[in-house]
Order: sequence, then structure tokens, then C-alpha cells
Amino acid sequence: MKSARTFSFLCLAVLLSIGASIHAREKVSLQVTYPDGRTIKYKHKYSFAFKSDRAEVIVPGRTQRGFTSGEIRGEWRSREVIHAGTDGESNAQATRLVATLNKAVNGFFFENKRLTHDQFPYTLEQLDDWEFTWFLSSDGAVQRQTSNNSARDLNRPDVLTDLWQIWTPELKPVLPENPVGPGDTWSGEVNFKTPVMMIDDEAIVELKSTYKVKNIATKKGNKIVTFEEDRKVRFRAPVNIGSLQLVVDGTGEGKGTWVIDATRGIVISHKVRSNLTRPEVRRVDHRKPVDNIRAEIDLSYERKLDKVEKE
Repeated sequence: MKSARTFSFLCLAVLLSIGASIHAREKVSLQVTYPDGRTIKYKHKYSFAFKSDRAEVIVPGRTQRGFTSGEIRGEWRSREVIHAGTDGESNAQATRLVATLNKAVNGFFFENKRLTHDQFPYTLEQLDDWEFTWFLSSDGAVQRQTSNNSARDLNRPDVLTDLWQIWTPELKPVLPENPVGPGDTWSGEVNFKTPVMMIDDEAIVELKSTYKVKNIATKKGNKIVTFEEDRKVRFRAPVNIGSLQLVVDGTGEGKGTWVIDATRGIVISHKVRSNLTRPEVRRVDHRKPVDNIRAEIDLSYERKLDKVEKE
């Protein structure tokens, strides 16, 4: 009897080992698709935190050297609809991703004190019910973006710049051409530029990323792929937080996690954090960057699928 139990245990162990080996070798085609009419809702969150040791230079009215800081925390929801067709500007074949914003809100913190709406009324709430359109190539790369409203309707036009810069580079990762399995890696680059609307400058995001598959699961018959991202970041942006009126430009590193339903071609969730040390900093009313300044920037963004209204 003991021998029989031992034999059964060994057989079970072998079967489990074979199953694990097959699972480890499993490969899937990783894709994000844009079928005509698909309608999806997402929840978004982001944060931007800045700190520096040269308050006497970058904060108007300061005379003594010391630290200063500012932070933005925001969130919004989007309802995104896919439209197949052409780009009216170029007449080229293009897919349009049209996102309507709602429940947009953000808070501003200057030196750890939250600014009231009366002190700083330049919030994302102004973009509620706005439509944002991305024109996508056949591989999902962004060709250009527009909105159905004018920046002149905003009390600070670069609120729109902020949103484009947060959202557009994160629409989709660079995906591999061939099927991938656990442990497989690939790399890609994303480059984004948009005008800063209140000053003669550009907002820039440049990402050089390496991706690695963490696991593949099957849920309700769909292949769900989780993969990690290590990125090198270049970030150039306006900073408008209370007394901080700056342009920053620096490089750093970030880490993120993506979860994609590869069967349906839908991003389920995405989180990324980046840190930039010693960026170049200048006041918007000055032409040259501040000398001998130590600064640091922390960025985060996350998106989570809320609902698929229509496949």
C-alpha cells in the first residue's frame, strides 16, 4: 500500500512538472487592437513632485537660500471610442481614438501646503466633457492629437499641455513583433513633443524602454499577459505650482508594470514611476538655467480598466 501511494505521488509530481514546463514555454502574440466601434472606460491617476535647494533663486521674493517644493496630484476618467476612417488633415487612412474626459480633478501643494482653488484655480476640472482625439497609424503609433475645444477657453492654456504630456506617451507600450513567453524581453522607444502654450517652448517626453514578460494567465478563455518595464526617461515640461513658475529638463529612470488582455487586445492596467535627479531648471521669466542647483522630480501615472461597454 505504501509503495502504491509513493508511486501515485511520483506520478502526480511528474504530471505537475510537465504542466509547469508547458506553461513556462507558452508564448502568445502580444497586441493592443483598435476595432471600429469599441468603447472602453478607464480610470487615471498621476502625480508630479518637484523639490530644490535654491528657493532664493526660483521663488520670487525669497532672499535666503533654502529648500522649496511643489506637488500636483490628479485623476480623471475617460470614455474611449474607436473610429476607423481617414485623417481629415492628411486624407491618409487612420484610426481615431476619441476620449471624453469626466470627473477630472487635481490638487496643488506648495511647500507641503495645499493651495485653495482661490489661490490657484488652474485645475483639470476645466477639461470635463472635453473630447481628445488621437490619430493612430496601423501599428497604433500616435500620428497627432487634437481636442474639440480651444485652449483659449481655459484660464491657463498649458493645462491642456499638461494633460497631453501625461497621457499620450502612455497610451500603449512598444510591443514585440513575435510571440513572447515568461522571461522574454524586447525593447522600444516612444518620443513625444507638444508646444507649451503660454511660453515659447516645447514639452518633451522621450522613453527608451526594456520590457520583460512576468507571467501569462488564462482568465475566461483570454490570455492575460503581465510584463514589466524599465525605462530611461527624458522629461522637459513647464512647472506651474503656486510661486513655482519654471521649466525643467532632465533625465532619469523609471519602472512600470503592464497587464494586457492579449486575446482582446485591451490594456487592463498600467502603472509607472520615474525619478529624475539634477534636472536643468530655469524660471519662465529668465532665459538661462539656474547655476549650481540641486533638484529632483518624481513622476507617477496609472491607468485601470473600468468597463468595456462595447467590443
